[in-house]
Amino acid sequence: MSSNDGLEDEELFGPDPRLGSVIQGRFRLESLLGQGRSGRVYRATQFPMNRPVVVKVLMPPAQQATEEVVRRFGVLIAKSARLSHPHTVTLIDYGASERRELFIAMELVPGPSLASLLDREGSLDWERTVRLGLQMARSLRDAHYNGVIHRGFNPNNVFLVEGDDDKDFVKVSDFGVFGVLPTDASRPPPPCRRRPSMRLRRW
Repeated sequence: MSSNDGLEDEELFGPDPRLGSVIQGRFRLESLLGQGRSGRVYRATQFPMNRPVVVKVLMPPAQQATEEVVRRFGVLIAKSARLSHPHTVTLIDYGASERRELFIAMELVPGPSLASLLDREGSLDWERTVRLGLQMARSLRDAHYNGVIHRGFNPNNVFLVEGDDDKDFVKVSDFGVFGVLPTDASRPPPPCRRRPSMRLRRW
């Protein structure tokens, strides 16, 4: 998850009682990065390391997690937690908060999402498209090899990091998240509202 890609104006979402709270004594929610169907995403501090991370709270108070939901959540997320690949966002911790809301803590990715890149640039040249696509495929291939399917894959789940050798180093996020949402059994994730593909420039 990215620190540069969320909505910075928290007033857009109204007062948030979670801000400033500490989940299980380990994660203090500092600011709201964004909100979607799967929950709210926060920039947080992990204790005792004082490390910046991202925490996604999956369930609103009106849908507090039952014991069965927590059990199912643990079973599904445990597989995703074992994923370890250069192009996959690292899952740090997961569980149920004191408010009985499911949460996932992930590494903080210092870069924009692919969705915001497409909104900003409109289209990508074919070489860049192939370079990004191959990295996404490697992340998904590793997940499939380990029995994990990304059921909500779209440009909002792909983040770009500028490294020493590659300005477009891909990190794929949210493995397992859509498998634990209450609506998952009744309907698939909604189609991406962003551009569905990376259009190639005409020569």
